[in-house]
Amino acid sequence: MLYKLSVLHQALACLTNNLDTFRLLQLHESETIYNLSGQVVGKDYKGIVIKNGKKVLMK
Repeated sequence: MLYKLSVLHQALACLTNNLDTFRLLQLHESETIYNLSGQVVGKDYKGIVIKNGKKVLMK
């Protein structure tokens, strides 16, 4: 019984680690920047933009 719980615990830990890695990859990939009209803009754009779901002033 103890062996089965250990295997289950390891499997859950692996699944949790994989989900955390997936979330980190999603956050890293969503670096697209939009202006207030919803158009994709480059990193050299000046003004208020939406980056990672937050309004940011780019100077």
